[in-house]
Amino acid sequence: MSPKKPKYPFVPKSSTYLEPGQFWSIPLSNGLYAAGCVLQMLPVESPLASRCFHGGLMDWCGPLPVTVGSLNGRRVLREGTMHVRAIQRNGGQILGHRPLELDGIEPGLFLDQSREAKTCKVQRGAFVIGPATEEHRKSLETYSTWGYRVVKLLAEKFFVEESHGRAG
Repeated sequence: MSPKKPKYPFVPKSSTYLEPGQFWSIPLSNGLYAAGCVLQMLPVESPLASRCFHGGLMDWCGPLPVTVGSLNGRRVLREGTMHVRAIQRNGGQILGHRPLELDGIEPGLFLDQSREAKTCKVQRGAFVIGPATEEHRKSLETYSTWGYRVVKLLAEKFFVEESHGRAG
């Protein structure tokens, strides 16, 4: 039996009701909002699967909390594994859902934690998809797990420090 669908908005306490395409607002120090998005659920065999997800910071910033329409045509700026507390502790709640395929969004490619040539793997988001080539090892970032505040710190960097508060 699948879990009952949540009513928006909601504050997740586990990953049970999360699904790719759900989004939340991230209040910024300048009074604007940034947006985070669930990109992928972790593999069920992962010990982190019940509390964590693969998420991203979207290239959106505005004076009001994010909506389904405001994410139209947007892309992901940065992504990594997040704990549900990354939503909770940054003043956010899941506000709605926009299917990722509407904007051609899919989790990015990364190297797993092993950069050793013989054992290094390529991941699409949290899922290993195969061995890494030399080119992969030169061009891809290592997959990362973010602390609770990383998504907010990245949003502050992109939308407050670097853009001087410019909404978009």
